[in-house]
Amino acid sequence: MIDPELEKKAADCKQMLKDWRDFRSFFDAAVKKQGLTPEREMAFLKVKSSIAMLHEPYLATLKSGHAVAQNIMQIVSRSITLKHVSDLSIAEQRKFEIEWHKAFLQMEETIAALDEERARIAPITQAQYMRTHVTMRTKRAIQSFFRSTGFKLALVLVIVMGLFVAGIIFNVPDRLYESANTRPFAFMMYKVMRLFNNNVEYRDIKSELVRQSLPGGKPGGWEDLVTVADAKKEDVADKVRWVTDTASCELGPDLMKATDYVLQTVHLKQKRRTLEIMIFQMPTVKDAEDIMAKVVKFLDDSGKKAFEDPDAKASIIRMTNALIVVRDDDAEYRNWILENMFNYKRPQS
Repeated sequence: MIDPELEKKAADCKQMLKDWRDFRSFFDAAVKKQGLTPEREMAFLKVKSSIAMLHEPYLATLKSGHAVAQNIMQIVSRSITLKHVSDLSIAEQRKFEIEWHKAFLQMEETIAALDEERARIAPITQAQYMRTHVTMRTKRAIQSFFRSTGFKLALVLVIVMGLFVAGIIFNVPDRLYESANTRPFAFMMYKVMRLFNNNVEYRDIKSELVRQSLPGGKPGGWEDLVTVADAKKEDVADKVRWVTDTASCELGPDLMKATDYVLQTVHLKQKRRTLEIMIFQMPTVKDAEDIMAKVVKFLDDSGKKAFEDPDAKASIIRMTNALIVVRDDDAEYRNWILENMFNYKRPQS
């Protein structure tokens, strides 16, 4: 049978070999200072153009030796004109001869291999050839997939996720947390777990949630973040309140249940006031949810929104069992802290 694709490859390679020989003939004449005419220059350019057009199909035919084939276009590009070739040094001429000969041998070997393949399939029927061809292409596609970078990365990801899930099932994060030496690894696992389960509790807000400095892009006139080391829990808890003309929502007694707490401040130099950030680690997610529900009900009943009403003076969010409260007169400043320090995304209204 005749394979049209194989026939085209063979024809292109044979034309490539003919052009390569012609290219050498022009080169040899030029170094001898012969045939340096405008007509010969045009013919030389035509041969170079033909080689350039056939180069990509030729590369696709090769199974190995791509470096030698890639060098073909470098040789052609260096031979700008016959006049340029005629001015090459003896060393440059010798280099060309070596490189040209390597490419020539490769072309002959490639054509011989294609002719062997043509002879092999000649007695085969169309149906037999198609079955074999489809099988080989499928096999190569499968091999290519399993050797691909994408598959290897996917395999690594599956293994890592498998180990991670197994670690969760066997309480590896909690076991890592028990030792101070392995605790940072536990915090890393907890962080990943929260991507899939927003009820994974914080075990140590000072290590997991509290920042030591403000992120970049802070508003002008802000000094750096300060952690108040000697702040008493009752004093910090009593700061968290919302007040209207007729009612108030004070969270002091509820927040006294916190197992840990942090007070941080940012001095707003231009405003001549201090913004406060309070973080409370509640015993359970349920404790934090109950406090949030209490605040939301009060604000809804009083017609105030923690993010929208400038008179609210404070904003509160929940992150699993942690409550973050930001106190300042300016709602935009409060929002900046929550969004940039705690990656909080406000619900779209």
